[in-house]
Amino acid sequence: MGVTLADIKAQEEKLKKEQAKLRQQKKRLIEKENAEMGKALRKHFGFESFADFERWLSSISDDQQHEKSVDNEW
Repeated sequence: MGVTLADIKAQEEKLKKEQAKLRQQKKRLIEKENAEMGKALRKHFGFESFADFERWLSSISDDQQHEKSVDNEW
C-alpha cells in the first residue's frame, strides 16, 4: 500500500509543528544570550540598567553633535 494524500498532509502538519517549536526555542535562546551579554556589558562598564546605558550613549551623541557644530563655526 502506498502513501496517501492524507498521510502527506499529516506529515506536513507534523513538520510545521516541529519547525514552529524550533523557532520558539531559537528565539528563547537568542533572548537568553542577549540578556546575558547585556548583563556582562553593564557590569563591565558599570551601568546599573539599560536605561543608564542609554543615557550615557545619548550624552556621547550630544557631545559629538556639539563638537561638529563648533568645528563648523571655524
